[in-house]
Amino acid sequence: PRGASTVTTIDGAEYCLGGDIVVAVGKTEIASPCDLQTAISGVDPGTTVKLDVVREDGSEQTIAVVLGAQPTSAPEATNGCG
Repeated sequence: PRGASTVTTIDGAEYCLGGDIVVAVGKTEIASPCDLQTAISGVDPGTTVKLDVVREDGSEQTIAVVLGAQPTSAPEATNGCG
């Protein structure tokens, strides 16, 4: 999937905008970040899953991604979208 590429500041807080929106994992519809987490939580790292995504230009695409392992600790804070 394509990640966010633009940073905007609203009321002093930075937000990353843009990138793909995941709308389905396999045949499971995704309506929220919690739905996405639930859909992949039982899938082993290294497994290929198909994601239906909506791109920034509004086009829809199905892409295959290989799941990685969930980090054991939170990443360090970064500036920007990356």
